[in-house]
Amino acid sequence: MTEVWTLEQYAAYQAGQHVPRFLTMDASAPEEDLEERLRQLCEATGHYRYHTRKSTGSTPGWPDDAIVHPEGDIGGGSTLFLWELKTATGQVSPAQRRWLEALEKVTRVEVGVYRPCDWEIILEKLRRA
Repeated sequence: MTEVWTLEQYAAYQAGQHVPRFLTMDASAPEEDLEERLRQLCEATGHYRYHTRKSTGSTPGWPDDAIVHPEGDIGGGSTLFLWELKTATGQVSPAQRRWLEALEKVTRVEVGVYRPCDWEIILEKLRRA
């Protein structure tokens, strides 16, 4: 189990003053190790992280991880990170490249909860997108 940092430890990490030993990474590490370190970092810093474990049957190319901090970034606001993880020699597939290029152009994120009775609202939102 990973330790959960205090606000002071997190501030020191954000300022580049503290990188705990469990977050060190060998440049030739496998993708699974990178994924585990990222999981540990998110857990320690309080970031929410979504990672699809089995992508079989999903649309190809979606990034490995979606990460956001519930309290926002330094300076206010909040950043949603959508990252694809690879080994040092791992290749980005054409489907991954298409998704990353499209996501890189995003300037707004809209969230919501929709139900079947909201279908007309969904259609209208997508018409305007």
